[in-house]
Amino acid sequence: MSAFALTIAPATAAEACRGPIVLNSMPLISTANGQSSFSWGYVQLWWNDCNGTNYGRVVSHLAGTSREVDFVYNNASPPATNQGFMNFSSSDHDPYAYQGPAIYSPNNAAGTFGEVFVGTNNIFYYAETDQSGANCQADYDPEGCVF
Repeated sequence: MSAFALTIAPATAAEACRGPIVLNSMPLISTANGQSSFSWGYVQLWWNDCNGTNYGRVVSHLAGTSREVDFVYNNASPPATNQGFMNFSSSDHDPYAYQGPAIYSPNNAAGTFGEVFVGTNNIFYYAETDQSGANCQADYDPEGCVF
């Protein structure tokens, strides 16, 4: 009886890299009534294992969206944070999407908080998600997610 060994070379970092993937999505919550709906839009937390970064993406399906803000953070010590925004004009159309700036966070859990402003009124929509899937009502966000 003969024996043989099967040897498989380990994958290189480039071969093992999958690229950007969505970790979690949460629906937007209205500050007017406290209700949430994916039909209004959502906030997503993304992870890119090719470069060790997390970032947020804010998507609005609300007519008249005028501004989207994204805040991404991690629980490193000290924590890393990054924030960005995009203004939209009346000629822009659904979906209104903004991918915020990334943070380098290969070994720390991350989260993202997004806001959507419609027109110039004081009603806006928001959502937060982190790697555990928690949202603003159950999680802590560095800007204080209590309205």
